[in-house]
Amino acid sequence: MLAEVAKQKGISLCGIQRDQTTADFSNQYLKPPDAILLASDLSQEVVAGALTKLDLSDNQMCGLNHVGFGAFTAEGITAMADALRVNGTLTALNLSSNRLNDEDVSAVCKAIQSNKETKLASLNFKDNGIGPVGANAVAAMVAATGALTVANLLGNELDAESAKMLAEVAKQKGISLCGIRRDQTTADFRDKDLKPPDAILLASDLSQAVVTGALTKIELSRNFIGEEGKALIREALQGKAGFELLF
Repeated sequence: MLAEVAKQKGISLCGIQRDQTTADFSNQYLKPPDAILLASDLSQEVVAGALTKLDLSDNQMCGLNHVGFGAFTAEGITAMADALRVNGTLTALNLSSNRLNDEDVSAVCKAIQSNKETKLASLNFKDNGIGPVGANAVAAMVAATGALTVANLLGNELDAESAKMLAEVAKQKGISLCGIRRDQTTADFRDKDLKPPDAILLASDLSQAVVTGALTKIELSRNFIGEEGKALIREALQGKAGFELLF
C-alpha cells in the first residue's frame, strides 16, 4: 500500500535523496517488506534517477538470516526484480549474502536481461544459494547484457558442470565471475570457504587478460579447492612471469 501511494506522489520511502548517487544498505537486517519499499524507490526515475550504486549485501531479503532461520518468502526479491526490469541508471548492484535461491536469482537475472536500458556493469551474487538452475539464468543474462564486466558468483552451490558452463560464457564476453575489477592489482581470497567449483570460476578469470591483466598477486590460503582446483589455477597462470600465487 505504501509503495503504491509513494509511486503516485514520486516519494522515496527509503531516505534516498534525488541527487544521491550511491546507497549503502548493507548489513541492515532488511527483510522482504523493506525490499518492497526499496523496489518502489528504484522503479521511480524521479526518486532514484541519479542512483548508480546500490549495496544490499548481508541482509534478509527473502526472510532468512545468514544461518537459514526465518520464514522464506519471495515477495521482496520479486518486487526488486520488477524494479530492475525498468531501472536504467544502476551500474553496480550488490545482493551478496542474502540467502537467494535459484528461483530468486532467476527472477533477478530475467528482469535485467529483459531491460534494454540497463547499465549494470557490476553484479554481486556472492555467498547465496545459486545452484545449476540459477547458473543457467545467470549465464543467459551475462550473454545478453552488454554493459556487464564484473560478476561475483563465488560461495554458491554450483557444481563443476555449471561452473564450467558459466566460465565458457564469461570467456566469450570477457567478464569476471569472481568480482575482480579490470584495474585490480591484488586479490585476497583467504578464508573464503571456496570449493572446487569456485576454483573453476577463478581459473576463468585468471586466464583472461582482459579481466585480470593488471593482477599481479592472488592469495587463496585456507580454502577447500583441492589439488585439482589448484592445478586449474596454476594452468590459468601459465606464462604470467612474476605473478605471486599463494595457497
